[in-house]
Amino acid sequence: MTRHLHARKALRGTAAVGGMLLGLLAAQANAATTVIQAESFNNMLGIQTQATTDTGGGLNVGYTDAGDWISYPTINLPCAGNYTVQYRVASAVTGSVLVLEKSGGGATYDTLPVPNTGGWQNWGTITRDITLPAGAQGLGIVVPAGGWNLNWFSVTDKCAAASSSSSSVAAGLNLRLQAEDYDEFFDTTAGNSGAAYRNDAVDIQALTAGGGFNVGWIVANEWLKFTDVVIPTSGQYTIRARVASPNTGAQFAVDLNSGATFLGNMVVPNTGGWQNFQNIQATVTIQAGTYDLGMFMTVGGFNLDWIEIVSGAGATTPSSSSSSSSAPTSQWKTATQAATDMGAGFNLGNMFEGEQNASTFATAKPKIDAYYAKGFRNVRIPITWTENIDGSRLANQLTGVVDRNHPRLAQIQQTVDYALSLPGMHVVINAHHEYGLKDNNRAAVLERLWQDIVDIFGNRNTRLMFQLLNEPHLSDGSAMPVANIRTMSGRAYQKIRAVNPQRIVMIGGNQWFGSYELGNVWYDLSPVGNGNDPYMMASHHHYEPFTFSGQDGNHAMAWTTATIADPLTRVKNWADSVGKGMPVYVSEWGVGWAKNKPSMTCNNIRLWYQQMHSLEARSRNYPTAIWDDGGWFQIFSHATNSFNNNLADCITGQCAWDGNTRINAGCY
Repeated sequence: MTRHLHARKALRGTAAVGGMLLGLLAAQANAATTVIQAESFNNMLGIQTQATTDTGGGLNVGYTDAGDWISYPTINLPCAGNYTVQYRVASAVTGSVLVLEKSGGGATYDTLPVPNTGGWQNWGTITRDITLPAGAQGLGIVVPAGGWNLNWFSVTDKCAAASSSSSSVAAGLNLRLQAEDYDEFFDTTAGNSGAAYRNDAVDIQALTAGGGFNVGWIVANEWLKFTDVVIPTSGQYTIRARVASPNTGAQFAVDLNSGATFLGNMVVPNTGGWQNFQNIQATVTIQAGTYDLGMFMTVGGFNLDWIEIVSGAGATTPSSSSSSSSAPTSQWKTATQAATDMGAGFNLGNMFEGEQNASTFATAKPKIDAYYAKGFRNVRIPITWTENIDGSRLANQLTGVVDRNHPRLAQIQQTVDYALSLPGMHVVINAHHEYGLKDNNRAAVLERLWQDIVDIFGNRNTRLMFQLLNEPHLSDGSAMPVANIRTMSGRAYQKIRAVNPQRIVMIGGNQWFGSYELGNVWYDLSPVGNGNDPYMMASHHHYEPFTFSGQDGNHAMAWTTATIADPLTRVKNWADSVGKGMPVYVSEWGVGWAKNKPSMTCNNIRLWYQQMHSLEARSRNYPTAIWDDGGWFQIFSHATNSFNNNLADCITGQCAWDGNTRINAGCY
């Protein structure tokens, strides 16, 4: 069974337009309906996400416990008054409760007892009528009693529906009513024989394919009613029903307002089984108005999945899908907007560009999850393409052509896609440690490399960003000639822009991405959009001074605030002048404590981590990504799949010290 998110009961009285789910967060279905993906929250407590088997794929919110909560980005409500809210839920327990409230508390809009739907991925849609205020509103969900999963919820304003006229209906009616979402019913037997979704007398069971439910155990004289169905204009409509039966002769009648208007009988064919569903349809004429739609079971012995009404004779239903990895063109952020949202981040260091950690998704996922749970919202994935890693190359070192069947590439793609599936997570991939390319000035190789990368990853979510070439020092450590890096970067940039003018692209310096390098290399931006590309970001690495932050550094150095701030100020001066306001991503920083220390107990290092992101970078709207390689710069341990120390907490502001002395024994 195929369920269309744009054509459920929430669309009563609205003009449905095909392809309504245009965005990954809150997408405007039309003037009246907003669909919000559950995983698109901007803040939460205790919530986890997982892959869903519901139609459309993507993620659902789950593992809910009492006291958990979720808040969502602001939506605009056109009027104060009555709204219809639909929740797409699943649960394997009874007694769970969901509360819809004003984000942050203060007003409760709906308290929903979530039924036992028969399984954590047995999805059903519950429709509720509530009252909401007008204007920009942040919605939140609170968990008084856990044990439910949520895929999405939608908000439909009835005031907009009531004020619609035939002149404002662009695409006509496209209304699907799930059979299990009836408003009134008559059933000849007590109890729910299918024991799923609802607890009244209608018999409901889980579908065996595609998720969701059907009404079954149907016998003659039973009926279902769906209230407040708005027909926007007078004319011909197609009524279509999704049915299954191993019998011959089953049928039902469709009417309006308890039989006042008879629309016709629909005969159910023998489909070959109780779960072998087929569509049947009929063309009818309906006058404009608001009705109760009824289904009277004339001859039983069939299952019913849904019924829909579509404008026009023999009309077809437009399809729609939602993907957490696709990139809707209406949702592209400028680099400045992205920088604001990226916040604190981390590197998957020495994983896909080195051999210290296994180059696998299984290695990457626990680290991504751990940082994400602490509020980090960008991950940089360094990737070496043209040099040997574990004995093989991802791309030809002389041509730049990527081996699309390489098993390591599959692991990278899985890692990228997983990170992008996490709401609000930004992902940066790059070309890293490409020594032969840099030493031999193979601009054509980098150009072809990015041509292939943008082809492989080009349809990913807008939160995926491309960093052209990491730290372009030569193999002897010396700086790459300025002319070479400008030409090389420009050619790669043009290949990306030929395919996608809005994917965020990052440039950097010509050696270690130090604070002086942007000004030295990019004295103008003519090779990369000439300063007129709002989707450009600059990269800076902050290890200054390396005599403190390096693996052999003096970690007892009495650095000052200026030690951190001066390199950032230097970069900002370039960004505000030549860069024309270009945002800066501090894509590496950190302190190499673990080479010479058995554990991280140095308060002087902790203070550096506290001030660098939360005070200095954030005040300049610069997102950062801590260098965490699981080794000398370790925060997360791949051996235990947990944090080795509390530096991640220091990055976001506050962390515990060992005693009160800044330069303590742990610094030596």
